[in-house]
Amino acid sequence: MTSFAEKIDQAFATKKKLHPSISNEKIDKLYEHAKKHGALAARIQGAGNGGHIIVYCEPNKEQTIARIMHDHGATCIPFSFTDKGLETWEGNE
Repeated sequence: MTSFAEKIDQAFATKKKLHPSISNEKIDKLYEHAKKHGALAARIQGAGNGGHIIVYCEPNKEQTIARIMHDHGATCIPFSFTDKGLETWEGNE
């Protein structure tokens, strides 16, 4: 059986194969950094060449991955899945 993380990664690979311009060097590097530091999966959302990257990781890895992504030019928006669907939140800065 394919895990949720594998399905997310497969979806990203398929999107890139069908539409090579969906990603770019910066997005690919962010993906590599996230995976290198413990992300289980990541995929691009939106029309491509921008938009959002959803990064899926184990609990307690979020802060490390968010810091790494921020260090490489990304703005992180924490989210989680609930029984109500996807929920996002913002902290006070």
